[in-house]
Amino acid sequence: MADSILELKVDKVEKETPKAWLLVVKGEDVWMPKSQTRGPVQEGGEQTIKITEWIAEKKGLFVPDGDPDAPQKVPEESFDDGIPF
Repeated sequence: MADSILELKVDKVEKETPKAWLLVVKGEDVWMPKSQTRGPVQEGGEQTIKITEWIAEKKGLFVPDGDPDAPQKVPEESFDDGIPF
């Protein structure tokens, strides 16, 4: 079964390597493997990245429900690029 996809707000992309992004999320540096991400994407004044649910849990990015900065689930049909995570 495919993992859920989440959309995460990113403060800044600090660095990129061939295999990972160094992101600033809520003021904290977080290394994110590219194999578990799509993005980052800049739209308007907001930068986001799509990540798998399990990597969000592993990196400690989940926060209590109702927090607008928490990773948000992305409807599956909006992320069907044909490339499995």
